[in-house]
Amino acid sequence: MVLEQNSPKISLELKQTARGEWYIGSVSINVSTLEEAKSLLDSAVYLTQEKINSLKSRESTDNENPEKAKEKEEIILTPDEEKIFNKLKSLRFELSQKEGYPPYIIFHDSILKQLAKEKPVTEDSILKIIGEKKFEKYGKLFLREIFQSI
Repeated sequence: MVLEQNSPKISLELKQTARGEWYIGSVSINVSTLEEAKSLLDSAVYLTQEKINSLKSRESTDNENPEKAKEKEEIILTPDEEKIFNKLKSLRFELSQKEGYPPYIIFHDSILKQLAKEKPVTEDSILKIIGEKKFEKYGKLFLREIFQSI
C-alpha cells in the first residue's frame, strides 16, 4: 500500500505483518532543500496518521461483522479433528518445502484448524474458507487429505 502526496515527491509504503501489525516499509522523499524536506516529512506524518486511522476504522467495522469475529475466535478441536489438523499441517509443510515458502504463507494454522473442524469435502464448501486463489493452487490437495481423513 503506497500513499502519495499530490506531487511525486513523497511516497510512503505501509505494510502489515502476519499478526496484523502495521509498519512503515519505506519512505521515499525527493527534495532539493532542507525546508522542503521538513515540509514533506510533516506531510508524511499526517498522511501516515490518516491512513492508519482509515485502516483502524475498516478493521473495527470488520470486527463488528459476526462472520469476521467468528473467524478470529480460537478454534477448539476434538481429538479426531486434531489428527486431521496434524495431517493438514504435514501436507502444508511438504508444500512449503517444495515451494520455498514458510508454511504460514500457504495457510495459517487458524485456517487449517477451521478446515479440520468443518471438514469440507466439496469445492464450494472449501472455497468459503480458503478463497479462490488458494483453492486453485492447493484446494484439491487439501480436499483429498480431508476426505481421506474422515
